[in-house]
Amino acid sequence: MQLPLITKVQVAFGAVMAALLVVGIIAYRSVLASSESAQWAQHTNEVLEHLANLRLEVEGIENGYRDFALSGADAFLQSARASTSLADTEQKALRSLTADNPSQQRRLSMITNLRRRMAQQGDAIVGLRQSPGAGDAAAPFRSGQDDPLLDAFRVAARDMQLEEQRLLRERNSAAVYNNRETQAVLIVGSTLALLIAALSGWRVA
Repeated sequence: MQLPLITKVQVAFGAVMAALLVVGIIAYRSVLASSESAQWAQHTNEVLEHLANLRLEVEGIENGYRDFALSGADAFLQSARASTSLADTEQKALRSLTADNPSQQRRLSMITNLRRRMAQQGDAIVGLRQSPGAGDAAAPFRSGQDDPLLDAFRVAARDMQLEEQRLLRERNSAAVYNNRETQAVLIVGSTLALLIAALSGWRVA
């Protein structure tokens, strides 16, 4: 039994609309996934930026205490304390940004402990420098070797950086994959809808 013309047109129109609806749903989900991947990549870049700032400020603390121990100039001590305040701010930001990452939280706890010990060491240097006859505050720096606490901090910070860089690669790859998937769905779906429309039109004719 041959279908009336109006019924054929309705069937063709319904098929095209169904194809476009499926394409729209899949494309929408792909766009959401791509947007989420991009947001996570931006989040990782923020972590890396704060981590770089933290490393810079901790190096500044070490340099400030060393220069103060060698020269006794209060300007270097003030510089170390200013860097300490900025490092605290950066560390709080990192703690918040990595709240969903237990391994990074553990590394931050290690960094917190190292910085506490470095602060105690800095206070001891200040005490020696400001108390004549108490001892040689510059003695630890004359060997030319880096502070073991600073070395340990660098290792922990490097491990955090490597972890974030790994996450960034994964998230960038996911974003690229989702973009390609969205493009493929749009192309294939639009082509399929056009083919259905053309075939239905031919059959109606």
